[in-house]
Amino acid sequence: MEPVNFSQVIAQMDIEMQLRGWTTVQGREYLKKTYGKRSRTLLTEVELLDFLQYLESLPTPTLDQVLIAKINVEMQRLGWTTQQRQEYLKKTYGK
Repeated sequence: MEPVNFSQVIAQMDIEMQLRGWTTVQGREYLKKTYGKRSRTLLTEVELLDFLQYLESLPTPTLDQVLIAKINVEMQRLGWTTQQRQEYLKKTYGK
């Protein structure tokens, strides 16, 4: 059996979470609920691989869903309110 490259597993998890629009908070909540742990760094090898398998088993969202999720994450990072988003769209795109 080939040794597990944990950095590769974590990187793949990041991709899978982003693809499905999961935030860090959503990931943390899932880990707490499922494994009783707050962080991926606290997971055992078996739990890490199980979590990755779970993420990969989730339905792949449509392109629209992925884009909206990425926009929402970025708006959250910027700290924009719903009103600021609406004003930006009106000013920039007239919508």
